[in-house]
Amino acid sequence: MKALTLYDPWATLVVLGEKQFETRSWSTSYRGLLAIHTSKNMKESGIAYSSLTFREALGDAMFHPGCIIGTVEVVGCWPTWPYPSPVSRKEVTFGDWRIGRFAWKLANPRRLAAPISCTGHLGLWTMPPEIAEELARQRLERDAPRF
Repeated sequence: MKALTLYDPWATLVVLGEKQFETRSWSTSYRGLLAIHTSKNMKESGIAYSSLTFREALGDAMFHPGCIIGTVEVVGCWPTWPYPSPVSRKEVTFGDWRIGRFAWKLANPRRLAAPISCTGHLGLWTMPPEIAEELARQRLERDAPRF
């Protein structure tokens, strides 16, 4: 299974469903299930973290550096300009929409109940089998009928 490492708070915004486009400097033909991994380091971006838009979207979410925190499905990829329709003002705030970049459309976000610690990598990367198995187990448990 493929994974993508993101800095927080963007990784958390993705699995909460608050960020439906991931903007990147590179395109992808990959479609399907994607694990979201948080970088061990946080990227400084000035006042972005303290902006009202970020605070409202994150609520009381906890950050889990160096962990798989959930999954999404990559369902499309387009150039960032002109904006793929519809793109909300919030999405524009959460991404880097400069000309020449790409917007990965994400769907069906699912946050894990228990983050899975592992080492991340640049680009799309394949999870070690034991991490993929734990992720699959948690996804199955979440989907199991409750009696």
